[in-house]
Amino acid sequence: MTLRNTLRTCWLGVVGAVAACSNAALAQTALDVTHLRTDCGTVAEPDCFETTDALELWLWTTRVPSPSMGDEVTVEVGPGTFDPFTCSGPTNGFVTLRGSGRLHTSFRDGAGTGPGISVTDCAELHFEDLRVEGTTSGIHWSEGGGAVFDDVDVVISGDTAATEGFAASCAEGGVPNTVWFGSRILLEATGKFLNIAFAAYCGSHAFHNGEIRVLGSDATRPGRSQALGILVAASASVEVFASVIRSQIGTATGTWFRPLPVPGYLNYPGLAGVLSSGGEFTMHGGIINTSAAGSTNPNNHPISIVGDDGATIRVLGAAFTLLNPQSPRTRLQIAEPSEGTSIEAPFQWPAGTDPPEIASLDGQDLFVETDCAPGGCAQSGEEAHLLIYNPSGCTGATDSDWLDANTGDCRSD
Repeated sequence: MTLRNTLRTCWLGVVGAVAACSNAALAQTALDVTHLRTDCGTVAEPDCFETTDALELWLWTTRVPSPSMGDEVTVEVGPGTFDPFTCSGPTNGFVTLRGSGRLHTSFRDGAGTGPGISVTDCAELHFEDLRVEGTTSGIHWSEGGGAVFDDVDVVISGDTAATEGFAASCAEGGVPNTVWFGSRILLEATGKFLNIAFAAYCGSHAFHNGEIRVLGSDATRPGRSQALGILVAASASVEVFASVIRSQIGTATGTWFRPLPVPGYLNYPGLAGVLSSGGEFTMHGGIINTSAAGSTNPNNHPISIVGDDGATIRVLGAAFTLLNPQSPRTRLQIAEPSEGTSIEAPFQWPAGTDPPEIASLDGQDLFVETDCAPGGCAQSGEEAHLLIYNPSGCTGATDSDWLDANTGDCRSD
C-alpha cells in the first residue's frame, strides 16, 4: 500500500491503528502531487484542497518543499476561479501550479484590491496554463527568488489610482529572476495616473514569444495619465524575444495621455512602448506597436522607446509601427537627464515616395525614397535614394531631417 493510500484509509476510518495514522503523517510530508479544485468530492486533504488558503497552509507549514533531493510539489489546479496564491520566503518555494488552461483556471482577489499572485522572496516557482486577474495588480513580486511562467495570461482592468500587470520591486535588496514563455500581459489603462503592463523595478526578466499590451481608455484622468508597455528601472534588466509590445489608445478615446515631461508629475511619457529609466532593455525580433489611432484628442503623443538616467537599450531585428493621425510621432527619445543613456535600435521604414514624419535619433532610421531625381528627392524622378535620419546635421532653413546618401546632401522639404 502506498503512503498516499495509507493516508486515505486512515482518514476514511477503515484502518484505525496508530501505525497507519503515523504513516499518514509521513505521507503529508512526502506527497509530491496534489490538487486544487472548486469541489474535491470524496477526495480528502492533502490529496485535494478546495481553497487556496488551505493549500498554502499545508504547503508552507506541513509539506514545506525544499531543494534537497529535488524535492518539489506540483499542484494540479482544476477549472474555476480561486483566491490569490501567496508565497512568502525566503525558505518557501519549489512549487508548480499547473492550471487547466488560461481560459478555465484563474486566480483573482475577490475584493479587487490586491494581486492574483503575490510572491516575496520565494525560489523556483512555476506557473503554467492559467490566468491571473485583477483590478489593480495581477502579479506582484517582492525581493529575491524566481519563477517561470508558461502560457499564463495576466488581465487587469480597474478604476484605481494606478494599475500594473506584473511588478517586481526590491525594497530590501533581493534580486528576482523571472522567465516567461508564451504568456500575455493585457492591461486596460483605467488607472487614473499610472498604468504599466510590465514594471521591472529590479531584477532580471526574460520574456519569450508572448504579448505585453496596455490599452488607453477614457477612464483615466485627462492630462495626467500614462500608459506604458514596459518600464525598466535602474536596477533591472529586461530581455524580450520574438514578442509583441503594444501601447495603444482605444477607439474614440478623448483622454489626454500627456507627453514627456510635465513638471510636477512622474517623468514618464503618456503613451509609450518601452521606458528604460536607468535600466537595461534588450529586444530580439518582434514588434513594438505604439498607436494613438483611436484618439480624438490631438494632444496624445505616441512614443516607441524612451531612455533616460543612463539607460542601455538595444533593439535588434524588431519591427515598429507608430500611428497617430493627429501627429506627432516619436520612435526613439532620450529624456532628461540624458547622461550616459545609450539607445541602439536601427530600423528601416517601408519604401515609398515620402519619408515618414517622425522624431528619432541620428542615424537610427533609414528610408528608401523611390521617386527621386539624380540631383535629389525634392524633384520627381525614377531613382531610388537611401535617406538617413540626421536632424542634427540637416539644419538648413529648407532642410528636412533626412540626409540623402546618394547625393550627400540633406533632402529639401
